[in-house]
Amino acid sequence: MAEKIRVIIADDHRMVRKSIIEFLKNESDIEIVGEAADGKETYQEAGVLNPDVIVMDISMPKMNGIEASREITKDFPQIHIVAFSMYADKQIIKKALAAGASGFVPKDSSIDCLIEAIHSAKEGRIYLGGEISKMMEDEVIDNDRIVSIHETESISDMERTVLRMLADKCTVDSISEKLNIPVDDLRKQLVQIMKRFEIKSLSELIEYAMWERITV
Repeated sequence: MAEKIRVIIADDHRMVRKSIIEFLKNESDIEIVGEAADGKETYQEAGVLNPDVIVMDISMPKMNGIEASREITKDFPQIHIVAFSMYADKQIIKKALAAGASGFVPKDSSIDCLIEAIHSAKEGRIYLGGEISKMMEDEVIDNDRIVSIHETESISDMERTVLRMLADKCTVDSISEKLNIPVDDLRKQLVQIMKRFEIKSLSELIEYAMWERITV
């Protein structure tokens, strides 16, 4: 009998974790060996439990899923990561894969997609199902990771400051006041940043800024 795929579920929402666990319990070849509510706990559990696959929520406290994926794949390269997010944005997907994830599954996907992603990760393959695959058609595979064909445009010091303040959960009005920039001008600047990084909404930009906070 083949060994079961050992899985950790990492998500800061308890009901989400428990729902996924309940679904996956029905899979004869998957064993849930642990769960975690933040990135730091996920890293610690990875070291203790040595799972085959971690289903990793991207947006978590203490250490987000991008940072946790990067640290886990660096220190425990035998562990595979399936990124799991409510935001299916191209830049977010690329960031997750660059951090070491072996696949990306939006939270509104069917449980079958997640199961397929877990199996693909265990087999060392990248999983980008359905709409995600279509979204990444202008990307190329390099060293088993997704890499943009075009280099990312650099951002100005002012844009970095704005992104950092968004990551710190400052509102647009408070950023406008602190940087002495008219609100309308700041909103136009944010729209230009979103267009450049192919981000569709301010909420997604805020999430992106939070995940990029190490480099911005």
